[in-house]
Amino acid sequence: AEATAMRPTAVAAPRGQGELVLLAEDNQLAREILVAELRAQGYTVRSVGDGAALLEAVAQYGTAVRLLILDVDIPKRSGLECLAELRRAGNQTPAIVVTGTVHSGLDDQLHEDTILLRKPFQMSELGRLATALLSAAAHEGAALRAYPAGLVGAAELNDIEQENGEDERANGQHCRVQ
Repeated sequence: AEATAMRPTAVAAPRGQGELVLLAEDNQLAREILVAELRAQGYTVRSVGDGAALLEAVAQYGTAVRLLILDVDIPKRSGLECLAELRRAGNQTPAIVVTGTVHSGLDDQLHEDTILLRKPFQMSELGRLATALLSAAAHEGAALRAYPAGLVGAAELNDIEQENGEDERANGQHCRVQ
């Protein structure tokens, strides 16, 4: 009898289901790339270039916003200042805080539903983290565990850890945000 070679199956990239993502990034080129990639991953995206516009957009879209992606260093109010104000006001929207600079004690300033993502990063990594946060938020009460880039739900952590063993280039994810 002939042995059949087992072929690895490709892991499907995380996909949004039209959830509204609010992106705050002051670098126009980076913002355009992130918007295009997030839309390609199945998300509805609104983007702004500074902290004041971020707070206005959160007020405008309210609870329709399912995920915040915030650059730390944006003009008019930093991403962290905006996030702190939103949390004080009771807004618990999950967030991914993005930074390309070293900030002392940054991890200590983050809310439990917030993931720190350091630049440069792979677009597929952003997609996995977005999926993990949205899934954890959909299953409120899911225990959150530490993950090197921030916090995710326990079930999502297992998925991410398994996927991290995969070569990201196999998914065609060569684009990196720096």
